[in-house]
Amino acid sequence: MTMSPVAKLVRSYQDFGFKITAKLLLRYLARRIGVSRWGTRYLKRHYKEWIPAPNPIVQIIFELNSRHENVSSEDLARLMNSLVPIVHVVDTFSMGGLENFVLDLAASQKQMGINAVIVFTNGNGELAPEATKRGLAVHKITNQTSFQNFLVASRANYVFIHHAYSLINYEKMTDLNFVEVFHNPYWWQKGDLHLAKLREGFTAYVCVSSYVRNFVLQILKLNPERTIVIENAIPAITGLVRKKTEGRPHIFLNVGNFSEQKNQILLIRAFAQYRKQYFDFDAKLWIVGKGVSEAIKEAITNIVEPEVWSQIEFKQAKNSAEMHEIYGRADYFIQPSTYEGFSLASLEAMAHNLPIAISMTGGYLEFERDRLNVIRIPGITPDNESLDRQYIYETCWNPHSKQIRNTADAFFNLTQFRSTEFNIGQNRNYHSMVQQYNLIGKSNEFN
Repeated sequence: MTMSPVAKLVRSYQDFGFKITAKLLLRYLARRIGVSRWGTRYLKRHYKEWIPAPNPIVQIIFELNSRHENVSSEDLARLMNSLVPIVHVVDTFSMGGLENFVLDLAASQKQMGINAVIVFTNGNGELAPEATKRGLAVHKITNQTSFQNFLVASRANYVFIHHAYSLINYEKMTDLNFVEVFHNPYWWQKGDLHLAKLREGFTAYVCVSSYVRNFVLQILKLNPERTIVIENAIPAITGLVRKKTEGRPHIFLNVGNFSEQKNQILLIRAFAQYRKQYFDFDAKLWIVGKGVSEAIKEAITNIVEPEVWSQIEFKQAKNSAEMHEIYGRADYFIQPSTYEGFSLASLEAMAHNLPIAISMTGGYLEFERDRLNVIRIPGITPDNESLDRQYIYETCWNPHSKQIRNTADAFFNLTQFRSTEFNIGQNRNYHSMVQQYNLIGKSNEFN
């Protein structure tokens, strides 16, 4: 029996699975026989014996035909997206900038008709309940075999990797499109031959700023033709309530896990100097994030006076609602990071109408463009390869360093903002950013 071109295509789809994608099948049907009532009946009558039973795309065509509906190729593509998921892989799905970004991105894709799924590998998934409320499926998968079985069962085609590599075995997953999102310059990955080999087969590399892209090209030596910049953005903040009360102490906010990158030791020293130099003895400093151990707290008590220590509060937010509340109670935001890819916390602070002070380094050099409520903290290094402990101590943690003086001045300059309506922190088009992620892989640029 001679097989027609359509029958051969369906047979190929059955034999090769992911290699002949559902997208190609839809495109062929639309262009050759037309996605019409006649076309679907013809397919059902003559080629049913070559169609694998679990094929969801053909099942959709038959279902729509049974309801006597004519469907455009765009509608079928939308239905295809609702079945075949985009998978986002993170390490720990806990409260953090990267994880919240993935949650917002996946939820937005879901609203656009794309079945986005989140997979995490470690921890207890603190953000999983919030993701479930927003209609997302969240799975904890801890080994490569289970992950591979999950991808096959879900018929996933695109996998976005957000700094999580333990599940990826590219040699056994060659039918998939892997897209790595670089949220920061990961300097410790320089010279990592295993990751370099793993990335060779990736479809694309997304960088959240030009600064991160330069790192990806110059340090990691990745293919520039597969690299794209999509600047971070955040969803619109609704129900914004400022809880500023006249006469109460100034509250300065810093958001980020306690680390050398976020530079909280310099921040604390500068806060102490600001109180003494500008006589703002009632000011408070809130540091929101993880990583503050008892040993760190004890070390801090040795570098600041007790009256300063009493005005510093370490907080944690369990979800975005609690974080929203913290932003609403703060007066100013300050982030003297040693480097930033493209700070989501700073975007959130601006979206809450907080004036912010940021260091002139890394992605912040791009971030502050057209931002009227930004104070720039000079003197903190933009050369991140030099970020060893000795360098940080000499330039940022030394109590007599100019970086501490500059940051103390930034505390004061923040208090000089009188307006409470900046109306600026959301001027980046979040919808456009999500669309750019959705289009990755659909362009011939990466195929």
